[in-house]
Order: sequence, then C-alpha cells, then structure tokens
Amino acid sequence: MAGEILIGTGGWSYFNVPTDDKLREYARAFDFVEVNSTFYSRIPIELCMSWRKRVPEKFIFTLRCHRDVTHTYLLNPVEPALEAFQYSLNIAHVLKAPIIILETPPSLALDYYKIVNFFGSVELNSIRVGLEIRGATDDGCFKAMQELGIIHVVDISREEPRYYDAQLAYSRLFGPGGHNIYQFDDRELMEINSKAENMPVKRIMLSFHGVKMYADGARLKVFRRTRKFPPITSKVGLDSLKEVLAEDNPKFPASRDAIIARYGWKLFDYSPTRRMRVSEALKHAPKRTYRDLDELIEALRETFDRLSET
Repeated sequence: MAGEILIGTGGWSYFNVPTDDKLREYARAFDFVEVNSTFYSRIPIELCMSWRKRVPEKFIFTLRCHRDVTHTYLLNPVEPALEAFQYSLNIAHVLKAPIIILETPPSLALDYYKIVNFFGSVELNSIRVGLEIRGATDDGCFKAMQELGIIHVVDISREEPRYYDAQLAYSRLFGPGGHNIYQFDDRELMEINSKAENMPVKRIMLSFHGVKMYADGARLKVFRRTRKFPPITSKVGLDSLKEVLAEDNPKFPASRDAIIARYGWKLFDYSPTRRMRVSEALKHAPKRTYRDLDELIEALRETFDRLSET
C-alpha cells in the first residue's frame, strides 16, 4: 500500500486568485508544484531563491529539466547538454526539489546504452531523476533506468509504470484529451486515487496538467479528505450546463456538433452528487444550428430529465 500521496499541478501562473502573489496562495491549496518554465528557459537562480522564500518550508517544488538536454542534444553526453543539465540541477538544489523531470521527444529512441551513457556522466547527489518517455524504447532502457535509480514517469490515468521505486513515484496526469484539453470526471479521479493508494511506494506525487488542472487537483484533494466530490459549479442541471458553456463565451450561430467538438470534454453538475460530460448532454439536443446559448439550452429541456436513464 502507498504511503504519502501529494497532489500538485503544472505551474501556478494561471491560478485564479485575487492576489498579486499567486505562488503563496497556490502553496496553501496544493502540496507541490511542478515548475514548467525551466523546460523552456534558463530561469535566474535569484528568482528561484525568491520562490523558495515565499512558500512554507514543507511545500515542495519539482521541475522539468531544460529542453536542450532532451530535445536539442538528444541525451547525448556532450558538453552543452551536460551544462544545461547541471544548470537545472542547480535550480533543483535552490528549490530543494526532490526530483527533476526529463521528458523525451517522440523522435528519440532510448535503449540501455543511451541511458547509461548520459546518466552515468552526471552527479545527482540527493536529487532523483524522473524520465517521461514519449518515444520508442526497449527492455534494456528500463533495465538501465532501474540500475541507475531513475523513476519511470507516466500518466497513470492511461498506463502503468514498468517498475516501481520503493521511495518515490511520480505521475504527470493529462488524461485522454488532445493538446492538454481535458477534465477528469469523478470516476476517473477515483481510479487515479485507487491506483495511487495501491502503489508499493513511500511517496506518490500526482501532477495534474491541462486546462482544468487546478479544479481536477482540488477536487481530488477534497475527495481524499471527505470521500465525496465537490460540485463543479454553483448550480445544477441545465443551469449548471449553461454556466459551464458560458464561461468560454462560445460563438454563435453554431451547430450542435460544432459545440460538442469544442466543449464536449467539459463537465457540469447534473445533480448535487453527479457530474456529466457536456457531450453526453448535448447529444440529446436536435442536430441543427443554434442562434445562441439560450436557444440551445431551451432545446434540451424536454429531454434533459431523461438523461439520468443514459
């Protein structure tokens, strides 16, 4: 059985709170944050020091390694790649991060020698490495990762890691949507929680990503505390559906299918205890073009009460 389960998200920049210090407020809501900006640029060490000072001592940072290591130099142990890796490690030390995440591109194939040649050339000290593999690989790659103590990072809503480290597991959660556009429903969050609780690991870090990452992470935290999911909106039924669709200011006129294609991934509160995906509700609307949101909602009224039977 799992030990400590921590919940965080990919960054705090879009955390919608009425304060200038989003990081401070974020740290009150979540257990850790995955810093994504370190993948794209060399963040000044002084700025990272200020981040560390603005959060409680127990709050945890993780970070993505700079893309030069994986995407420019393709995990080859050449001087620029090793220098970029060391810079990311320096940031990890300043942030007191327990793990640094490397994401490989789909074009990069990994095997035993690729892993050993690069990671055998670096000094990690107390910082762990998590490797998220998006390209081709083989059994030798995972053998080398285990030998070197590298954590296999996966999205546990879609797959299982090839092996477990006794101390730490790390999952980057995107769900099945494309381009990070997805929202986990209650059942999916329960499955994620169940998988985490059954991992033979002392600490599991669940890092939510995508357009609804704060809501997804917060809802799972509430569920873990109360065994109940909080509502998504302040309303229920068609009023909730309307609220969810209105927040994106959808353009009309629009066909039913166009609205489903763009917003069907979202959730609304069918009842106080039941969430429903927008696509499931809208498929009951007549297949035609609507002048505005009110007309769409009105077209659903006759069939809405029957949705509970689907």
